[in-house]
Amino acid sequence: MAKPRGGDWLDDEMAELKAYGVDILVCALTSAELGESGLANEPRAAHEAGLSKAHRTTSPKVAVRLAG
Repeated sequence: MAKPRGGDWLDDEMAELKAYGVDILVCALTSAELGESGLANEPRAAHEAGLSKAHRTTSPKVAVRLAG
């Protein structure tokens, strides 16, 4: 799933995720990337939308190799 649109769209994006059945939000962006993307308020918006947990990883991005 792509990252949600930030800024003024953030609350609507979180509500749409919940409406689609998403319960847990996992974010792999760094703090700098969150700010640059307009997602600094993502934990608040996720909570207000009723997402049960808003997780944020603190480790650097890890490449994932897909089998195939």
